[in-house]
Amino acid sequence: MVNITQQVQAASSAQPDWLQKKRQLASMLLTRFSNEDLGADWVAAWQQQPQLEWLHESAEESTGTVFNQPLDQATVSYPALCQENLMEKGLFWQDKQINALHLALLNGGRLIYLPDQTRPDRPLKLQGTITASNYHTLLIAGANSVLQLQDQRQFVSGQPGMMGLEILLGRNARVQYQWDAKCQMAATYFGLGFYQAQDSSLMLTLAGQNGLRSVVDLKDELDGQGSRVQLTIGGLAHQSMLRSQIDSGGASSKAKLLTLAADKKFQCNDHFRS
Repeated sequence: MVNITQQVQAASSAQPDWLQKKRQLASMLLTRFSNEDLGADWVAAWQQQPQLEWLHESAEESTGTVFNQPLDQATVSYPALCQENLMEKGLFWQDKQINALHLALLNGGRLIYLPDQTRPDRPLKLQGTITASNYHTLLIAGANSVLQLQDQRQFVSGQPGMMGLEILLGRNARVQYQWDAKCQMAATYFGLGFYQAQDSSLMLTLAGQNGLRSVVDLKDELDGQGSRVQLTIGGLAHQSMLRSQIDSGGASSKAKLLTLAADKKFQCNDHFRS
């Protein structure tokens, strides 16, 4: 049987010490977490044939005062920011096996960081081809920041793949995220985890090409009065499953989820808790 922990240890040896330990811990504790139905096929495939070769992307890019770096660079440039937030608040690595294994086998990612009061005068665009089966995008928007983001990246993998998108919004931050996801893989798992502070606003649209099968697993914590989210998910071809959980900590927080089925196989399982 493949010893994943040993492989993770070897593959992460050049990364910061905190990230090495975190990824190894995720692999060691894997069996303690639930292996729910929606992600079970991904977990089985990854354990049978782990892929750990890191995708090295282009050097730092920026638009005004927006910091946009590949994750391997960002963990060195912003170690405290990454250590505190990577899979800790939005898409929590201890929630279930697919999240833990996504962190353990992480082989690419990007940090987008807006300091407080940042308001670029044009949209940020993400483009390029991502050849990684476990890729994670972490977007952190500070208080009173505003961002429009157009994500047009293409994801390619010979394995079932997971694209993690973690968005953390500070007080009164506003983000519009347009994700046109082009996925060339047999099965695609979109792990979406959001955390929103008081009076923050998130508008996200997810559509694209997803191969033969996809799962959209969404969790949003509206942790403040006046926080708002509007999510539009649709246009995914073939068989798709959506599971959403939106937790509202404030009576004035608002959530709106729109699902647009590409065909009759699209299924939706929503849960709203206030």
